[in-house]
Amino acid sequence: MNSDGIYNNADFRNKEIMVERSEYEFPDEVGLHTITGKTICRYWGKKGNLILLVETNEGRKLKFSFWNNTKYCCEPIPKRKIDPERESVRYLRDQTEIKLTYERTEGSNITRIRDIKTTVYK
Repeated sequence: MNSDGIYNNADFRNKEIMVERSEYEFPDEVGLHTITGKTICRYWGKKGNLILLVETNEGRKLKFSFWNNTKYCCEPIPKRKIDPERESVRYLRDQTEIKLTYERTEGSNITRIRDIKTTVYK
């Protein structure tokens, strides 16, 4: 695990974290959706992205991808200024209760995170 609490592939192989990533899926429903739940962990993806695993209050196991070009923050609509030191998932602690809004458009393979609300950030 990195000093910022983000795991990498070796941490899963070495059983430093007992989470089955295969149980988590990217949401596939089209439209704007909001979930509540808790963060399980964050880990580095293969392409420099940051993956957030979330268990919803309804029992779903979801994963969301964040990218460096957004400083690992949400992409709100309407646009607003983002404070990466406060809003980046790089600083979001595991086991944090969150409310997350995401959007997927018809014919798109990308799910965009539009908002994350919590009181526990760095």
